[in-house]
Amino acid sequence: MISKKKFYVPFIILLLAGAVKAQTIIGHTASHVTVVAGQEYKKSKLGQWLWGKNRRQEWLTPVQVPIVLLDTIYGGLIPYEKSGGGESKSLRLRSANGKEYALRSINKTRGKTLPSILKNSLYGELVKDGVSMSHPFAAFALPAMLQKANINHAQPQLIFLPGHAALDTFNALFANDVYLLEERPVSDINDAPHLGNYKKYFGTIEVKEKLRDNNQYKVDQQALIKARLFDILISDVDRHGGNWKWGIEDGASKVFIPVPNDRDQAFFTHDGLLTNIVIAVTRLRFLQSFEHTIKNVKTLTSHDRMLDKYFATEMDYMDWQVAAATLRQSLTDSVITKSIRQLPPEIFAVSGKEIIEKLQHRRNKLEHYAAR
Repeated sequence: MISKKKFYVPFIILLLAGAVKAQTIIGHTASHVTVVAGQEYKKSKLGQWLWGKNRRQEWLTPVQVPIVLLDTIYGGLIPYEKSGGGESKSLRLRSANGKEYALRSINKTRGKTLPSILKNSLYGELVKDGVSMSHPFAAFALPAMLQKANINHAQPQLIFLPGHAALDTFNALFANDVYLLEERPVSDINDAPHLGNYKKYFGTIEVKEKLRDNNQYKVDQQALIKARLFDILISDVDRHGGNWKWGIEDGASKVFIPVPNDRDQAFFTHDGLLTNIVIAVTRLRFLQSFEHTIKNVKTLTSHDRMLDKYFATEMDYMDWQVAAATLRQSLTDSVITKSIRQLPPEIFAVSGKEIIEKLQHRRNKLEHYAAR
C-alpha cells in the first residue's frame, strides 16, 4: 500500500512547479519550499529614497518554509470558512476535537480595498506599497517575550500550503502560498496555557456590552496596561478592538483577562520622503517607525486610544509605572535575544540584531513612556 506521504510528494512538486502567487518560489524539496514573500516590493534606489527602504529586505530575502498538509497537522484540520477584512487571505479551520485554528497569508493586498478614484493616486500608491513597511515575519519573534512577561499570546507557525485534497473547495484561493497558522481563542481550550486556558473567550464588543449591562463584570486592567505597554515597546501600530480576545477564569469570576492577538504590525518601519509627506498630510502620524526611541507616545497610541479609555479607567500614574517596571524587568537581554532568534534564520541575519538593539533601548525607557 502506498503511504500518504509518498503519494503527496510528486503531487506537491507538480503543483509547485506551476504555482504563481504573490510570493515567488525559487526552490523546493519534498518537505520545504524556498520563497521570496513579497517580490512586488522591490524598488530601485530612487524608489527606495522616495517610498522608503522600509522592510523591503525582509520581504525580498529567500526563506525556507516547511510544507504542511491540512490532513496531517494537529491530527487533521478541516477548512470551513474564509474570513478576514480583505487585506490578508484568511481561512478558518477546525480539528476533529473541535479546536479552532486560523490561517493568514503573510503577504497583504491593501490596494484592493481602495476606491477606484484613489488607486492610481499618490495616496493609493502609498497604501499598496505600505505593506513593505510591515515586517513579514514579526509575529514569530514575539512569543518568548510575551511568555516571560506573562501576557497571553498565540504561538504561530510559519507554513507553506500546497494544493491538496484536504483544502477542498478552498484550493483555488489558498493553495501555494505562505501562511501564519495559529490557534483561535474562541472556545474552551484546556491545553494552551499561552492563551490562558479559559473556558470561554469573548470579542471586544461582547465585553463592552457585558460591562454596560452588568456592573459585576470587570476587566483585569493591570493585565491590559501591561499588554498595551508591550504594544508600545514593539511599535505595533494596529491594536484596535478586533485584535483582542477576552477570557474569563473558571468558577464565579467575572473578570475579563485580555488575550491580544494579530501581531501583524510589530516593528513597523518607514523612511521614504514621499511616504513621510503623505503620512503627515493624511494625519496618520500614529504610523511611527520602530526606532531606538519613540518620537511621540501620544501619537503612537492615538489610533487605539479608545481601547485604553474604555478598559483602563481605574489605572493611575503609579499603576502604569508598576506595569512598566514589571515588564522591563521580565524582558532581560537574554529573553529579548531568545525571542528574536525565533525569526527564520535568513531573516534574523537581515534585521535580528537591529531589532534586538532597538528593543533593549526602548525597554530601558518603559517607565518614561508609561508616564507620557
